[in-house]
Amino acid sequence: MHFRYTTPFAHRLAEAIHTVVPAPTEKSNIAYICCPTGYIASQYLYQSATTLLLEYDQRFAVAAASSGGGHFIHYDLEEDHIPEAIKGTVELAVVDPPFLNEVCMSANMKIRRR
Repeated sequence: MHFRYTTPFAHRLAEAIHTVVPAPTEKSNIAYICCPTGYIASQYLYQSATTLLLEYDQRFAVAAASSGGGHFIHYDLEEDHIPEAIKGTVELAVVDPPFLNEVCMSANMKIRRR
């Protein structure tokens, strides 16, 4: 998985995103899809109750709840179900999906077993 950015990179990413959408509102959310470290850095630097984290890993719901606002939405890329409540409200989506497939996972498992 590559969802763990370094702190300096995550902060630079958050700063770049907030130059595009400096003041998110309920009608102009920023959605972080499958990049929880980017979301956490954004919330750390620019606390916003309208910033969204769409993530499969439920452990990040705690981070979203304790980050001064924002919203965690359990999201599975394979199901691709976006909640009706947020459709049409996202001005900018930051997407960093994990490109894990059977070939990749098998190779990783073989490397780990050695």
